[in-house]
Amino acid sequence: MTVQLIDIRLTGSPRTRFWLELFGNSAQFPIANILFEVLREGLAGYVRAPDPYTILLVSVVQAYWLSRWQTTAHPRRFIGNLIGPAVYTVIEAAIEGPRFFSAPHHLAYWGFALVIGALQSFRGDRFGWLASTLRVLEDVVRAGILLVMYTLYEMATNPVQTTSWGAFFADSSHQFVSLATLLLGLSLGLSSLTAQRYLDLLRQTSARLKMYSEWLLGRDLLGSAEVKFYDVIGDTVNTAKRIEGNAGPAEVLASQAIHGSLAEAFRFGPMREVEAKGKDLPLAVYPLEGAAG
Repeated sequence: MTVQLIDIRLTGSPRTRFWLELFGNSAQFPIANILFEVLREGLAGYVRAPDPYTILLVSVVQAYWLSRWQTTAHPRRFIGNLIGPAVYTVIEAAIEGPRFFSAPHHLAYWGFALVIGALQSFRGDRFGWLASTLRVLEDVVRAGILLVMYTLYEMATNPVQTTSWGAFFADSSHQFVSLATLLLGLSLGLSSLTAQRYLDLLRQTSARLKMYSEWLLGRDLLGSAEVKFYDVIGDTVNTAKRIEGNAGPAEVLASQAIHGSLAEAFRFGPMREVEAKGKDLPLAVYPLEGAAG
């Protein structure tokens, strides 16, 4: 497996990064918004309006740029998360006029984009525990998309129970949805954090392996930050060890390859065969007798 193939499997191909970005981030609010609009206005009327196609298009555009910037030195997560709502606002405000800004779900799109973009700006090893904490919080905020859109739908269809927060949470079903949504977001956040830590460990291991040859000259893999030592491992080393183990007292054995390379410079005794662990066939070896001449 080449180093490039390992990198692709760990970071994902451009296509994979795009789909993960689309469904894991950029399209989440648009999907919730489409469901909100369908339930409020009806499917037949909504699909004839430009709204669903516009919001899906801007989520694709946002996912494209964020996935392209993901592997660069400056991922631009904050600015990238504002692409969708910014383009959507320009297009829809031109169609609907000032009433576009009076719709609470349009403002919610901006609110979630700003918060999620800000949280994602703190990704990276340099932020340490703060990055881990904010990653969990980010998933809680994502779960909040469902809760906010549910609340807005209740405000539009059941205004009596949404005159105040007290009236809203007086309904036990509202309490259930709110708590279940936030706890689910917390659970997903912890799960995502664990998966990310394992992925980071794999990436760190891959980066170390790039520094080593096929024989894997180890530093931190074969030591620690305080105690470092170097070693060579592989089939050649194992074979040499097996040959050495078959040598008698004060005897030096040479392999077939060494014998062929140094036959003119040294004298060797007659060839004999030795059994070696891990080898299907015996190894041909030659005892070293001294320098030629």
